[in-house]
Amino acid sequence: MKKRVALMVALLVAMSACTSLTGGKTYRVDAVWLAGNQVYVVHDEEAGKEVWRRDGAKEVFVARGTDIPDACGPVDFLFDAGSSQLGIGLECSDGERLVAYTPGTGDYRTLFDVPSAGEVTIQPGGQGGYLSTGLNGCWALATFGQTPPGILSPAARFTCEQGGSAKAPHLLPNGDLLFIGTDAKPTQQPVRNEDRAWCVYLLTPGASVVRPVGPDLVGFPEMNVTPDGRTAIVSVWRKGSGSLVAVDLATGDHRRLADSDDSVTSPAVSPQGDEVMYVDDLSKVETVRLAK
Repeated sequence: MKKRVALMVALLVAMSACTSLTGGKTYRVDAVWLAGNQVYVVHDEEAGKEVWRRDGAKEVFVARGTDIPDACGPVDFLFDAGSSQLGIGLECSDGERLVAYTPGTGDYRTLFDVPSAGEVTIQPGGQGGYLSTGLNGCWALATFGQTPPGILSPAARFTCEQGGSAKAPHLLPNGDLLFIGTDAKPTQQPVRNEDRAWCVYLLTPGASVVRPVGPDLVGFPEMNVTPDGRTAIVSVWRKGSGSLVAVDLATGDHRRLADSDDSVTSPAVSPQGDEVMYVDDLSKVETVRLAK
């Protein structure tokens, strides 16, 4: 299965003549900001992927796949599992295992086994949720656990079969589902530069349509959301540039928080909702203030 982290690194290598996985560079992806200002990232190196915790200016090793009980494979990606727990996706031979890690105790707990996943959001209560998975530049949403698949019916046009894509699902406090979608197919295979226009969409359970919010954003997108559910934080990058954008979900107003000549990925919002962390050039972790 082609996972998001591998795709991001492959895109970066394709876009830059001076970037190489053999150059000793530590790639950082999937920043997750938990309560208590605990920040976790994945280190993606030649030897494999590892979970690390940021401690001020330092980073402390947490685990690799072989350190996790009942692991079925290596670390693949991170997500917020709710209740101040870190979610870890493990790449298995027949799918993905979603695991919750409790920082205070060091305990691990298996949540779900799913066919494939690259991004995950868990429903309150932990009985199910939504995921996205990508292959050859085509991204699709799916449900898992006790979340009924029919909820995604209004977003059917954002499926690979219909020529679109959807990714980065996030549940809002009011129960709405937020995601990024595009009606366009990838313009080349393999995908060497993501140049489609994406938009943030809101799906309200029981509604017959999804509602676009904010501007079209061109490039490879990732998204997070503030704890109050009012603002989407979207990173986009394409060859030669990357941006971090805040989108007001009530009005659609947007503003740039940061720009870079390199990639901008992995946005994470502080538990207080006043700061945003992101990864510049898949290596440097940066922080910007999010004005109220």
